[in-house]
Amino acid sequence: MADDSNTRKPSGPGVMERTQGVKTSAVADAKARARPARQDDIADRAWRFFCSMRLALILILVITAAVFIGTLLDQAPGVLTASDYANWLSRERLKYGPYTDILSALQLFIIYNSAWFRGLLALLLMNIFICTVNRWNGIWTLITHPHIRMNESFFQKAGRRAEFTAQKSPGEAREEVVQALSKHRYRVLQEETAAGVHLYADKNRWFKLGTFLTHISFVVLLIGILLYVVFGFRETGFAIPEGSTRALGYGTNIDVRADAFADEYYPEGPPKDYRSDLVIFDNGREVARKTIHVNDPLEYNGVRFYQSFFGQAAIITVKDPQGQVLHSDGVALAWRSTRDEKRSVGSFDVPSKGLTVFVVGPRSGERDSLIPAGEVRLEIYPQNSQSPLAAENVAVGKSKTIGGLEYTFEREKQFTGLQVSKDPGNFFIWLASTLLVIGCMAVFYFPHRRLWILCHQDENGRTKVMVGAQKGRDLAFAGEFAQIKDDLAARLVPRGTR
Repeated sequence: MADDSNTRKPSGPGVMERTQGVKTSAVADAKARARPARQDDIADRAWRFFCSMRLALILILVITAAVFIGTLLDQAPGVLTASDYANWLSRERLKYGPYTDILSALQLFIIYNSAWFRGLLALLLMNIFICTVNRWNGIWTLITHPHIRMNESFFQKAGRRAEFTAQKSPGEAREEVVQALSKHRYRVLQEETAAGVHLYADKNRWFKLGTFLTHISFVVLLIGILLYVVFGFRETGFAIPEGSTRALGYGTNIDVRADAFADEYYPEGPPKDYRSDLVIFDNGREVARKTIHVNDPLEYNGVRFYQSFFGQAAIITVKDPQGQVLHSDGVALAWRSTRDEKRSVGSFDVPSKGLTVFVVGPRSGERDSLIPAGEVRLEIYPQNSQSPLAAENVAVGKSKTIGGLEYTFEREKQFTGLQVSKDPGNFFIWLASTLLVIGCMAVFYFPHRRLWILCHQDENGRTKVMVGAQKGRDLAFAGEFAQIKDDLAARLVPRGTR
């Protein structure tokens, strides 16, 4: 037989082509096998990303920060058209000045209706759902079908462990162990094998489900937030001059009339009380009236009207050259001028002329060279424009023609400032808070405690009882484990041999 080492191997271009073909085929097969693996790896990474507790914490913190910002900043009504929003934004410039456009670009005036906020809510909801699905099987199995058997190496390495040499048979020792653990309110499961009798004991197992209560609480919280976003609103600067009526807006047919306002002060100067006589109309029909005080609101159909602030108002009348009245109402000077914070500003629209008129009052508490006491300054702008057409002072009781229209400063009055809110999700938010507290109490105050026990005979025929438990973060378990250990020692080991 010829030596294989001397056997000549075929060579040549044909062989090389066939070899390359084999290699190419092998590489293709390897790539084909690797492709599903990569897809599985991507799916696994996506699953782990969405069930990450870190992601949940980050989302909760970001959403909380967004809600906090939405509480601090005025929020535009959700039913405004683009032109209405532009008009609303022009009035907000009195309050936010040069930052108005930046805040608007970031959608911070429409946080609850913004795409990014709703995206955060959807992402958190997905995270909670996947976390719940990911943990459910493991926790349910732990509660209903726990692992009973442990080998001896577990008992030797357990964070909490004890070992007894009992002067009893394995069966008798098992009964003593069961009685001792039952005394401490443990459920005991047993399983016999050739290695001995295995016991599993636990308590507070159902409280493990408290973690799902916390998950549910966040879902309920999101429902409450979504109800507020879709059906609720909050207006922090709803100002009404005495004797005037204002439409609430926000898709309601509610009008509010302020019949009177009064403020009282202590002799030392601090405010004692301020109150408003309000009348509520729904579709033109009176439905409620009340004198409201601070922390004593008027409520109608889920909408609450709180007394919040007050100030000066100017009654302004505008007429065209034919004497037709284009505007005659109070203007609440409820904002501070961005050019001089000591001046109060209000505004009104003259829709038929496409004008927005800003009414600026004199400086508070000091002489004003630009706007003397008893006068207001009228700054007239085309709607949606920042370039004024004219700016003139008008004294109380006097008229002035500006741009072909006659403006009359009739008299001064006070206005009442209200905070108006409707929160249909309020019940769900309170329910979510309750579920969260119950869930946290279940998890942290009633921790799931587990013990494993092995009763067997050693090579010398002695009954050995081995007890083990994982150390974990339940520090209070150390005291209970010591009590169980002492109880077992008293039952299994005669007093004279301990």
